[in-house]
Amino acid sequence: MDAKRFGLECNNKWRTSKAHLLYDPEESSRLQNPGTSTSKNAPLPELSVSIPSTAQAVANYCFPVNVTLCLPNHTEEYIEELLTDPTRFSVAMMKSITMTVNGQKSSQIINLARANKQQVERELVSSTTERIVRGWFRAGTNEGEASWKIGDLVETKYFIRVTVHLEPKQPPIFKHDEPIQMFTHSKEQFASPFEIQDAPAPNLLLASSLGNTRQRF
Repeated sequence: MDAKRFGLECNNKWRTSKAHLLYDPEESSRLQNPGTSTSKNAPLPELSVSIPSTAQAVANYCFPVNVTLCLPNHTEEYIEELLTDPTRFSVAMMKSITMTVNGQKSSQIINLARANKQQVERELVSSTTERIVRGWFRAGTNEGEASWKIGDLVETKYFIRVTVHLEPKQPPIFKHDEPIQMFTHSKEQFASPFEIQDAPAPNLLLASSLGNTRQRF
């Protein structure tokens, strides 16, 4: 799929994960409509997600993502319609906050942002039923998001969630979470203006020095 054809699979700057198919839509259709004629050997839908290999994002900085979707038993028109319907196809940056009190865990999940679609690739694909959605995030407020944890008491995590529903009222065939690590600042904010660095700053707790001293960590 996407990773193999575009060199992401062997490019150490990217990593690609294949999503787990939650159920076979053709089998589900046979069970719900016994008289319907469908092929038992029909190819299954596929989904993969490619992100930078570091899986590190900076709050309110551009973070790219490529999603490859293949629906072999559907028309091109159907796929195009699905990709433009946010209730059926969603790529979102999520934030999870988990707290443990007296051995009981409670979690809150926040949708920070939907991906901005840059391009839907229709030509450099292996078949007419495959599409590559290239997008990017600019999630959270500037310097306002970070992954962190205090023992087993509290943890804040971030991930990209991709969901695909064949129809609005049906359960998703894909619900894939791709974990990332969020940082408040980028190294370039501490670096000399003559150097180019876009990696996250490793010591976020000392980010308050920004604007006072240009100390690098």
